[in-house]
Amino acid sequence: MRGCLFLALMLGGCTSTAHFDISVTNRLSEPVTVWLTKLHGPYGDGWEPPEQLALETQGQVRVGGVVVPPGESRGAVIAGNFESGNYAVLRVYRAVKIETILAIDQGNPDRFDYPLPSGTSNLDIVMDNGQLSLVPHVSTRPSN
Repeated sequence: MRGCLFLALMLGGCTSTAHFDISVTNRLSEPVTVWLTKLHGPYGDGWEPPEQLALETQGQVRVGGVVVPPGESRGAVIAGNFESGNYAVLRVYRAVKIETILAIDQGNPDRFDYPLPSGTSNLDIVMDNGQLSLVPHVSTRPSN
């Protein structure tokens, strides 16, 4: 009996739940789209990347990411189940239309894929040598 349980665990892999409290601030002069997904499937509800949603959707595609206007911040608190070898990825696109987002492959300077650690992340979206990037948030409030 124990051998069957061990075999089932080995074949099915281990799954863990990770919790995220994410805030991003757009430091660019144009809007960007941020999209939370996983490195690979199974994705689960709310974790599908844009290319997966486009394949599954008939008719008009609804953008599952969040548009962040210049100088503004957006945030989310979310949990996800991850199998061994999988992790959360926060994608940033210098685009807002789904057709443009789908045309921007990984490695393109208008897309940045950030392996998101569990816990709290407070990040700024910036350009670094012509490439989108994420850096730790810097407050713009004057200090007293």
